[in-house]
Amino acid sequence: MAFSTSLRLFRRASYALLMVAGTACASIHERAYAVQEQPEESHQPENQLELLRFRLVPDASGQRVQWVTPDELACSYFVVERRTEQGAFQALGRVPGDAMAVSARSHEFVDTTPVQGRAQYRLRQVDLDGLVHTGPVLETMPSSTIFAVR
Repeated sequence: MAFSTSLRLFRRASYALLMVAGTACASIHERAYAVQEQPEESHQPENQLELLRFRLVPDASGQRVQWVTPDELACSYFVVERRTEQGAFQALGRVPGDAMAVSARSHEFVDTTPVQGRAQYRLRQVDLDGLVHTGPVLETMPSSTIFAVR
């Protein structure tokens, strides 16, 4: 008797997901150690958050922050942050991720206390292993209706 099945391995950050016949059957935490010499002032770029869409939509309930991810393999949660003209980014809230998702996912967060004047919003994705991915920054203005990054 012959068996036929499809195996797919998805890798992201330090996690891998084994798919057998379309069903997630194992999540593998990989650790790799290497010795590298780095100059004292080496700078590693931030891990960029990959998004299919990121936009702000103001409405009567507040500022809606909407985004679509291509996948969320190993994603624990998202942090929605806001910065005003005078300050640093402050966390507004968390949105759970789907650590097993290998297809696009849509999310929304409503800032129910938007500020008057300009404000900037960004997302941070925190993976199961603590790795943080930072997304692009969108800015609102007092007369804005919709801003989007595609």
